Amino acid sequence: MYSKNKMPVSSKHIPTDDDIVQWKHLGVVPIPRIDSNVGLLIGNNVPDAFTPLEIITGPHGSPHAVHSLLGWIIWNVVRTNADNVSVNKVEIMALQELEELHQLSQFYQRSVNLDFPGWLPQERIEHSIDKCFLEKVTSSLEFVDGHYRMVSPFRNETVLLPNNAMQAVRWLSSLQHRLQKDSELLEDYTAFMDNIIAKGFVELVPKSEFHRDDGRVWFIPHYRVYHPQKPGKICVVFDCAASYQGVSLNNLLLHGPDLTTSLATVLMKFCMVSNVALYLESVSKIPNLCCK
Repeated sequence: MYSKNKMPVSSKHIPTDDDIVQWKHLGVVPIPRIDSNVGLLIGNNVPDAFTPLEIITGPHGSPHAVHSLLGWIIWNVVRTNADNVSVNKVEIMALQELEELHQLSQFYQRSVNLDFPGWLPQERIEHSIDKCFLEKVTSSLEFVDGHYRMVSPFRNETVLLPNNAMQAVRWLSSLQHRLQKDSELLEDYTAFMDNIIAKGFVELVPKSEFHRDDGRVWFIPHYRVYHPQKPGKICVVFDCAASYQGVSLNNLLLHGPDLTTSLATVLMKFCMVSNVALYLESVSKIPNLCCK
């Protein structure tokens, strides 16, 4: 199943009794009143859903009805109002053309940014700013008990997360097996976790919230990393990029400002400075001429 943030169809495309009252041949077709938005589009890969069991047609140019396993479907109804909304019809080609134009515009912009990175406004200030991220952080940032605290900058505040408890248990079981086999790793791992708990960087979850299943709980797996130049010093990494059912915490959160300058810009500016230096050096070697 494929999903999109926005369906290319809305409740206004659903036919009603008022749309077919003028067509006598459709008077026997029951049309339920649906007070809901469209949440699922069934495609051609489900042929049984569209197999006609019964068809009702009328005069030339009039809408017709098809009885399928999903019930009655009214086709080719056009409302006689200012909007001229076609029900049971979505302008897929127009949507595809808009999507292709948008992709072409993005491709062109990336090409320009790659060819001329030094002239971009964000390169002159050496970071790009995500306004939405900064607004969320600025409005929620507060200093509590010696620590700064802010809300998680979700792209969509109403997002519901899948329950990844089973994945977290499997990850923890594998980690536990590894710690039991390596006493030194167990000691380092325990010391690191005790340290961040004592400093208030993390908090223990109350037992009363262990079994929450409201779509607002996410278990973050973690693993150890040893720096090759710092033997014996462990760092526990919390993997927010871990994916479960196609969902990861990183993908749901807004990204902060990019504080690094692109490598292409650095190289271009380095070449410009080098060329200027070579020019000044060559000029300095020209003997002074005195004009009388």
